[in-house]
Amino acid sequence: MAITAEQWTEIKQKLDSIIGRVKFKYKEHLLTVDVTQVKRSLKLAVYVDGEINEAWTKEGHEIRPYLEEVWYRKERPIFNAKEKKAYKGLVSKKQLNEKITIYSPTFPSPTALIRQYKKLEGLELVEVI
Repeated sequence: MAITAEQWTEIKQKLDSIIGRVKFKYKEHLLTVDVTQVKRSLKLAVYVDGEINEAWTKEGHEIRPYLEEVWYRKERPIFNAKEKKAYKGLVSKKQLNEKITIYSPTFPSPTALIRQYKKLEGLELVEVI
């Protein structure tokens, strides 16, 4: 069953607080979203079947395509501005502007999580704690 607008509002309110947990079911996996402290800020950690494993992020891992859908996608430039100046003329402009994609289990805000999760077909809400 699709998640309603009222449920999305409830999810956002719960994840905006200091303590919050939401459970979803997506493609036979249980996703648990917890409000956690990372350094001095609060972030939303997404656990797949109760765990986060760094080995999953390696290319070719069987769960990697699934993580690309449910974890936060970050794009970072390979070269920073200072390096771009230094390598200008030595490396092609296309190579200087290349970016790498990183998938992170932590979302910066509930809005970012909801924006991404609304696009997932077959996402079910299990419970809001």
